[in-house]
Amino acid sequence: MLDRLAGEGGLLLVTGDSAAGKSRSLFEAMRARLEGWSVCVPDVDIDLSGLAASAARQPAGRCVIWLDDLQEYLRPDGLTPRLLDELKRSGCILLATMRSDVYRPLVPKTTVTGAASQASPARHGPARVVRAASRLTISRTWTEPERSRARDGARDPRLAQALAADTVHGVAEYLAAGPQLWSWWKEAAQAGANPRGAALVAAAVDLARTGLRGSMDEDTLTRLHSYYLDRLGGAALRPESIEDAWTWASGILLGVTSPLIPGREGGWRPFDYLVSATARQSNVSELPDMIWSAATAHVDGTDWELVSLAAMAAARFDVAAAILEPWAGAGNTDAMVNLGGVRMRLGDTSTAEHWWTRGAEQGDGVAANDIGYLRMRAGDLAGAQEWFTRSLEAGETQALAALGEIARLRGDERQAVEWWRSGSEQGNAASAFSYAEWLRRDWKHDESVEALRIAAEGDLPIAALSYAGALLCRDKVTQANRFVSRAYDAACRDARLAGNSASYLMASVAAMALGDLDSGRSWERKYIEQGGVRGWRIVERKGTKSGLRALAVDDRTWDRMGETEVRALMAALWPGDCMDCGYTLGEGVPALHVDDPGSSCTANIYHFGVCRYPGWNDSALVSMIKNSGPSWRSSAVILGDDDPEAPVLVMVNPSAESVSLEEDESGGWHVADGFGAHTFLAEMEPLDGHTPRFIRTDNAPAVAQLAGTELYIQTGPTPWGVPGLSEAMLQRVRRQGGVLLVVTHGPGRESAHLPMP
Repeated sequence: MLDRLAGEGGLLLVTGDSAAGKSRSLFEAMRARLEGWSVCVPDVDIDLSGLAASAARQPAGRCVIWLDDLQEYLRPDGLTPRLLDELKRSGCILLATMRSDVYRPLVPKTTVTGAASQASPARHGPARVVRAASRLTISRTWTEPERSRARDGARDPRLAQALAADTVHGVAEYLAAGPQLWSWWKEAAQAGANPRGAALVAAAVDLARTGLRGSMDEDTLTRLHSYYLDRLGGAALRPESIEDAWTWASGILLGVTSPLIPGREGGWRPFDYLVSATARQSNVSELPDMIWSAATAHVDGTDWELVSLAAMAAARFDVAAAILEPWAGAGNTDAMVNLGGVRMRLGDTSTAEHWWTRGAEQGDGVAANDIGYLRMRAGDLAGAQEWFTRSLEAGETQALAALGEIARLRGDERQAVEWWRSGSEQGNAASAFSYAEWLRRDWKHDESVEALRIAAEGDLPIAALSYAGALLCRDKVTQANRFVSRAYDAACRDARLAGNSASYLMASVAAMALGDLDSGRSWERKYIEQGGVRGWRIVERKGTKSGLRALAVDDRTWDRMGETEVRALMAALWPGDCMDCGYTLGEGVPALHVDDPGSSCTANIYHFGVCRYPGWNDSALVSMIKNSGPSWRSSAVILGDDDPEAPVLVMVNPSAESVSLEEDESGGWHVADGFGAHTFLAEMEPLDGHTPRFIRTDNAPAVAQLAGTELYIQTGPTPWGVPGLSEAMLQRVRRQGGVLLVVTHGPGRESAHLPMP
């Protein structure tokens, strides 16, 4: 990424937990790739407005701006979107780091209903700077190959000691004494130790989690610590004096650092690792009211933006409104835009429109986009188009998705596609997703996947799930898993910030895709409370019966089959592999999709939201995906091991992901009868080489071939191999001229509740 930025300039942001090695990794990359460049490390409190002019005086713009803890520079006289653009135009590279718990509230998301963008409440300066960055994440834990390489070159005893510690924490964490300090803090919260000191640290940690930049005075921490001391046990712990508590909290451990660190202008701030580790174990929404009150009282002109964003991430929109209102009233455009989003979240649409209108009058494109969303929701397409056009003219490319949707609603598909294509080329996630959907319908698969990638990289949950399915079909399992996780995190963040029905629905789908039924149901309830109409339902297994634990069923299938038959279908289907991508369904809730082309009707299960959504397809067109089909898991056994004439039996597909449906005279549908296992002898010829070449006779329902020591069998369009045949088995196969093939394609209605082998 540095090589790319060296040619075009821009911001590279490295995120990760405290003490993960962000700064050191970035420093070593800079030293290796940018030799000869000037490096500027601005003081955190100075006015940066003259930085672009200073950087432009460097030879050929070869200047690096180093911004460790980027959040400290995100203020009106610090790194603003305008300054970032100026520095990028001059060819400067900005290298920055930020803790993950600070980064998360700063990333505004766009949700999608159809293809129309929704207003998001987090829109001002810091969020725009972060959104413009190229980003990498440094994991706090190392992989085993990484640890192995470190052991091979570990000559420093401190590194050897860190590598010998447990793998729950990262090596860099141990070198920074993070886990040791964490244990010291937690052990202090006991009777006879330093519970009052531990409470002081807890108060400082929670204040830091609100987004306050600087250090906190002793009087405030002393006042707040009583709440935390009471939670620990209060007087029963025999707490030390306040003087001894401060001595403990500021004491240095292992010669490295202390729980509370003195600030440059007096006061105290917590060691970053304690803040990061606490954020991993609890949500910012759990902070008590007294902490938010203290944060609000201490907000100044340098951190009101960060604190208001943290309050939004915590769903404390009342706190965010209290912080934003004075700045919006004083004419700050960013505050106006975000206050409109907060008021919208609180259900006050008229006040939201008031602040957005004021922001738009001052030339803010985001405010114009949000008014366009309000007009669109009210059905005023002409008014919406006018505001979205103003937003686009102000440089907000997110308006392209909505302009495309308006064109589609008016029946002008050509214009809609042009808007979406343009947005996709400019990296707009919502536009890229709509464009990908159009390309898919136009049978332009590769182009669709590329547009889907752009949308997924923008952390659009519905796109990230779909892109994960595309990756699975390309055998890129690790990347697919990463995008499913990204979809879930983004969907939950959207739901907490935006709070609209579309965001709740996507959070529910993402949770169900991961198999988290409790979270999925919780988000689904919020979706229904917002007036959302479900196109499907999650049917859960009753009692301890075998079959599917849960199944996503669309309303049309439910109406055609009824609850009794749907539950019979759940008992007949077994969660093996997805019928699209061919990879395991795992713990996720599968989606039921029925293909009814008119000749035969099959019910199949897929990765929910990743590969398919629930549905009943009664068109003549059946969508087939490469490598799709039942799992064809196989095992080979010898019947009568001591009998040399006993046949080799191959049993395939112990998981059935597809069953047939039958229609009765009344028009209802049910699982087809007679689905038990059946056997037949597959004629087989030895085959030279390793590529199976099947020779099928007219009356053979299946064929088998030997290729060296491998056995291949084909019962449909796709051949599959039988692993693990011993030489003795292969000899019997050759001698018999075939294998006995047992295919279990659904356990059948009578045996549906019996466990499968």
